[in-house]
Amino acid sequence: MQHEQDLREEFCFVLKMIAYWKLDDLIFSHVGLRLENDVMLVNPLNRLFASVQPDELVKVNSQGEVLESKAGLKPTGVKLIGSILSARLDIGCVIHTHSKNAITIGAKSNRLMTLCQQALIIGPTNFHPYGDPAIGPTEAQKVTNSLGRANNLILEHHGLITTGKSLKDTLLRLYFFEYAADLQIRTLSTEGPTKELSQDSAFTPVLDTPAYIDPAWDALKSRFDSLL
Repeated sequence: MQHEQDLREEFCFVLKMIAYWKLDDLIFSHVGLRLENDVMLVNPLNRLFASVQPDELVKVNSQGEVLESKAGLKPTGVKLIGSILSARLDIGCVIHTHSKNAITIGAKSNRLMTLCQQALIIGPTNFHPYGDPAIGPTEAQKVTNSLGRANNLILEHHGLITTGKSLKDTLLRLYFFEYAADLQIRTLSTEGPTKELSQDSAFTPVLDTPAYIDPAWDALKSRFDSLL
């Protein structure tokens, strides 16, 4: 099991990448990580993603009770993240963004088309009709129900939920979703018929495989470090 400090540092790298990809929506996206049982780390409200420090991450339980917070920093996204993590013990990390690509797809076709291998390797993507944008307890449960056993959920007119076992595979799933979604929007803007890959194609979800995840994560970190 990873040391909590290492997880906090990985968490902050995830926040930096979300900001770099312009998916942070200023301060209004949410990231949550299960530490153990009912204990989660979430990003603090009113902090730019790129500037959050490891010790500023807020430790909460799924009911939203703050267990540990530096200087009284408030948590964000607790109801949504807590609902998903409580219902899905196979999930360890949740990222919720207000992705322009996801909103565009949700407003047009309600589904991520299998136009490329990236759309397959992220695993199933479900759809949730527009509801309470504040995602209170009732809406959080509805969202959790819509996610079902899928990895990803397009929220109509709202954004995207991406999940995974760890920070690493969840961030990579977000990256590949955005790639596939951007390709879909580009493809549907062109004339002529659109072909999709079969769900039975050779590419199956590989984001549970450390031999795939770890090199991709390292490459992502190297690319980011080269920009500094």
